[in-house]
Amino acid sequence: MMKISKGQIKKIKVLQRAVGLGDDGYREMLWGVARVKSCKDLKGPKISLVIKHLEKCLGKQGSGVRGQGSARNLPLKATEAQLLTIRRLWGRVSRAGQEWGPESAQAHQALKAFLWGRFKAAAPEWLTLAQAQRVIEAIKAMGRREQACNM
Repeated sequence: MMKISKGQIKKIKVLQRAVGLGDDGYREMLWGVARVKSCKDLKGPKISLVIKHLEKCLGKQGSGVRGQGSARNLPLKATEAQLLTIRRLWGRVSRAGQEWGPESAQAHQALKAFLWGRFKAAAPEWLTLAQAQRVIEAIKAMGRREQACNM
């Protein structure tokens, strides 16, 4: 598998600074997007995944409303992969998912109620990178508890 080059590391670091990520936020983003602790651990397709994610974040910053605070202080939003995982897991563990199917309006409303009650997020799309990871872990724990009760 292809290792990350010095040029790619430099590009990631430039994007990190442009997005305004501090060290903690940067490490959180690396873990959330590519499951690595350092950009030097990136290999193969994960390299372009991180670069594309940072470029996407940089593109979103320019579309903010003026007077709403610095874009550099905004947390990174959940990745598409995280959102897909949340919806997939929710379809497995929710009663709404079992009764109406994971794509139904009832399942979506139940997920939104869960997110608001536990994470004060109105919809999955509003989750930050860190919140999305906590949601995934919470839903997995719900699934484990459900399995334990059914045994």
